[in-house]
Amino acid sequence: MMRCAWVVCLCLMGPVLASAQGDMLTALAQANERATSGDVTGAEAAFARALEMAQTDEERAQALSMLGDTRRGRGDRAGALQAYERALVLEGVGAWLGRLLNQLASLAEQLGRRGLAREAWERVVRDFWHNPHVAGQAEIRLARLQATDGEAAEAVERLRKLVRDSQFPSIAQQGRYALVEILIAAGEIDEAIEEVRAEERNAPMRVDLLIRIGEALMDQGQMDRAAEVLRETLEQSPENRIAARRLYEVAVERGTVGELVTELLAAAEEPFGDDALRRLADIYSWQGNSQPALTVYDRLLASNPTEPDLLVRAGVAASEAGDLDRAAAWLSEAVRLQPEHRVATQNLGEVYARLGDTEQAMAMFKRSSGYDPKQPDTARDLGRLLSEHSLHHQAVDVYREARNTTGQPYLMAYEMGRAWIGLMDYGQATTEFLAGLTAGSGASQRLVSYELERLARDEVAGQIVTAALDEWVQLPGLTDEQTLAAGRAYLAAGREERGIDVLTRLPAGSGPLVIEVAREAEFTSSSDVAAALYELGLSRELSPLQRAETSLRLAKLRLDGGDWQEALRHLEVARTVSDYEADALVLRAELLLTHKRDVPGSRKTLEALATCPSADESHLRRASWLVADCLFAEGKFDDAEAGYLQLIGEQPDQLVMPPPPPGAQGLWPGMAGHYVPPVGRSGGRASAAWGKFRLAEIALRRGDLSGAAERFTIVTSEYRGSVWANDALEWLAVMRDNLDGEGAAESAYFEAIGAADRGDFVAAESLLSAIAADRGEPLADDAAMLSASILKIRGDWPRAAAAYETAAADFPDSLLAPEALLVAARLYENELPDAEAARRTLQLLVEAYPTSAAADDAREMLATIGVNG
Repeated sequence: MMRCAWVVCLCLMGPVLASAQGDMLTALAQANERATSGDVTGAEAAFARALEMAQTDEERAQALSMLGDTRRGRGDRAGALQAYERALVLEGVGAWLGRLLNQLASLAEQLGRRGLAREAWERVVRDFWHNPHVAGQAEIRLARLQATDGEAAEAVERLRKLVRDSQFPSIAQQGRYALVEILIAAGEIDEAIEEVRAEERNAPMRVDLLIRIGEALMDQGQMDRAAEVLRETLEQSPENRIAARRLYEVAVERGTVGELVTELLAAAEEPFGDDALRRLADIYSWQGNSQPALTVYDRLLASNPTEPDLLVRAGVAASEAGDLDRAAAWLSEAVRLQPEHRVATQNLGEVYARLGDTEQAMAMFKRSSGYDPKQPDTARDLGRLLSEHSLHHQAVDVYREARNTTGQPYLMAYEMGRAWIGLMDYGQATTEFLAGLTAGSGASQRLVSYELERLARDEVAGQIVTAALDEWVQLPGLTDEQTLAAGRAYLAAGREERGIDVLTRLPAGSGPLVIEVAREAEFTSSSDVAAALYELGLSRELSPLQRAETSLRLAKLRLDGGDWQEALRHLEVARTVSDYEADALVLRAELLLTHKRDVPGSRKTLEALATCPSADESHLRRASWLVADCLFAEGKFDDAEAGYLQLIGEQPDQLVMPPPPPGAQGLWPGMAGHYVPPVGRSGGRASAAWGKFRLAEIALRRGDLSGAAERFTIVTSEYRGSVWANDALEWLAVMRDNLDGEGAAESAYFEAIGAADRGDFVAAESLLSAIAADRGEPLADDAAMLSASILKIRGDWPRAAAAYETAAADFPDSLLAPEALLVAARLYENELPDAEAARRTLQLLVEAYPTSAAADDAREMLATIGVNG
């Protein structure tokens, strides 16, 4: 009875379900249409509607698969992965879900998310066992990931079972191929050989695997065994030129090339000795002995005059040897015997081009490309061949003929532009590339855009490109892709302001596209341009993950530029997404400590990092250094010293660190109970150089001048040229000239430094002012400079600039005076800004201290603001 009722319900619900599915498919169609037109926001909304309308997990898988593909198509791989990842909460064994899991696993592998990829492949193996082909492919991918993750034994066991049990020969062969590769990588060469020899002798992969084993043995220096395996390969496949080449390389390493040649000469006298002669000809060519090689080909062709492939090999060898007449004769004969032999006709065309016979070259190139002006692909192939041999005029003619024949005026604009570049007509090239950005050109707009950018970077062509762009961007109805390409080209030409202005025309949904440009600018342009583009991208629509990643990148750029307040603001956005929370917390802790001088804030951030799920070993290692830096700033020198000693590896077996502060949860990262291995010998504030520099400062703060001098000297000798070595040299100079370990001024000076480290700027300035007021005190000039630096740290630019100028005026004979004027000028130029004050200060520096290093920098700055130094 219940069964009948359920059937009735299904019958009644059928039209409803069909209607719901129809609505979902309509939404997917709308999403695709809007994505194609560049309406990212509309496409995302349509996908969201489709997911809401989906009635089954299979329908949800279909929508998510298409959503991920769309995001991936516009370069948003992180967003695509988010869509694909939802496959893990779906159930079933339908085709769409299988596709979605495969997409997830493949993209996760590409993005380095191996754990996620393994989870997806394991799901395919588990749920799609009824489809041995799909499950088998997943088994192979899963095994490769296991091997990469150090689980070679498990991967080998998995693949051996697959090879043994698979009912599909192709899967078994692919599995064996992967198995042999993993065994080779694991150094199990003997097992790899056994696996290959277990394969059918005529199996298509057997020869390739034998070659791989031979190469692995060569890498290990086992030349005798390598030769044995390669000879086995040649017995199975006598004409395999890769195996023959590797055997020749083995002979070179062993110094037995002469013996190999003698062996082949003897074999050539035996019946069926042609294989030996072919290998002999190759060896002569590899040695650069062209005449003996051609002699061997003469002998081979005497007995095989109608073999087109042999004639081609001989013709190519003659061409490479510069014997163009003989090359033309042999290749012409190959073409006579086999008129459509593509390799023969193409190489003969090249020979004719080198001989200057353009007409014959054109005829051969047309034949090799199968040229038909009605078929754009053949015209493209022919034009490429012509341009490769500097026949650019002929290439242009071919493209024009194809356009006239097909009636498509923008056809092959990219290729035409490349040909015009070959003719150095940059105006025509620019016209073609701009045409290539229009619909109907048949070109990849991204490829055309890259070519336009490359042309814009050229010193001569750049002005021509930007002049054309200035007119083009005023045209109505430019698409988003065209606007993006124009902005990129302006940036490439060095007109950053204009490029950014053009990119602001992009719609709200263009955020990912702008971010892509910003990333490129970060490596190819100035950091200011990259930062401006990241800001523009953040003003557009982005996924939470993209927004967090962009904010983190922008924070780093702002911090590098000295704007730590802006960096802090962007870090607050970055830390809201778990993927980037740990990165943001580490940078925030460092920023608060070193720039804001907020030690409690830095400690609190490190406590949050200790419980952050995304924190890995690198984050904890950096946190360990920051904890030691916090202790140093707080004046807890015993604890800080113990931490630095451990971090640089001078106390690897013990750790004397303080307990966490009241209220801290769990262990401090990298400290109690967690040994952090020594880091690199140079670098920033997480390196052995920094640790040893800090230990020297601790000795100095304690009044141990001899111990400090010893440690500073170690830094200068071990890390010569590093920033910490330079700072150590400055401290050594200060100690030599100004410090004797006695006097209230010295005590007050170090007390002021400590107060500044803790962020107690008022106390620091008070102490420093008293020292600077005593003109007879050796530390007076240092105190004046440090007082000005504190104002700079606090962001009080006008007072800081004035304080630096005052320090230079009060202590004109100080070695610090030129640097004080230079810093003041930079503040005037970059922070206030006051170009006239900057010029005035720089000119004073150049006039008063003309031979100083600061004066050299000043002259460069004067040149950039229009004054000849």
